[in-house]
Amino acid sequence: MSESINKIFICGCGHTGSTILARIIGYHSKIYLINYETGVFLLNRHYLKNKILKKFTKEAITNKKKFLLEKTPRHIWHVDYINKKVKRSKFIFTTRNPEDTIYSLYKRYGDIHQAIQRYQDDSIQTIRNMSLENSILIKHEDLILNTEKTLKKICKFLKIKFEKNMIYFFQKPLKWNLNNPFSTKKDIHNDIRNLQANSPLNKQIKKNIIPSTIKKKISEFLEKKNIGYKIKKDLGY
Repeated sequence: MSESINKIFICGCGHTGSTILARIIGYHSKIYLINYETGVFLLNRHYLKNKILKKFTKEAITNKKKFLLEKTPRHIWHVDYINKKVKRSKFIFTTRNPEDTIYSLYKRYGDIHQAIQRYQDDSIQTIRNMSLENSILIKHEDLILNTEKTLKKICKFLKIKFEKNMIYFFQKPLKWNLNNPFSTKKDIHNDIRNLQANSPLNKQIKKNIIPSTIKKKISEFLEKKNIGYKIKKDLGY
């Protein structure tokens, strides 16, 4: 496996702002962003990982970049393996207000139990990995409300100079996840993410109007006696 360029992996629970974060960071002059979720370390790509990484490493070197940036939320389940296989890797874990995350997942799946389960499992896996020295946790709300401060924090973590023009990533549109060779069918979620990836960063936290029945189930999960509360607390909410 090629180790001639440093790798950055953005991962965490789905629907926590990883796409927009990848776009912003990927606009840095020293970083080469892969424009789709390769899922290179997922189990069904085990025998393809070297080929995929070699291809994009070569592209990054050709473009004279210092880092290769890959974003696949479900890589949160493979951090240990990635650490073993990729030297000098860096991990940026993403998280977001639990109520907003779960509701966003619900809108995708149409099943509140599936949404809560994914938030719970992905978030606990994030918590398990937070103590790694080569990792940093980024809250979506911090990116929105304290953009420059958060980006400076990330650049310090990566040991690169902060570039103010990162927030103007949308001036150079790209096709986000639309040319993903691992997508077997048309997914409207990809269209939504492509739009998000090419739109300016929203500087306000969107207030979701959550249906009462859904809101009740989320609130129950987040009650002090339940596991959701412990997750929320460990992630700093």
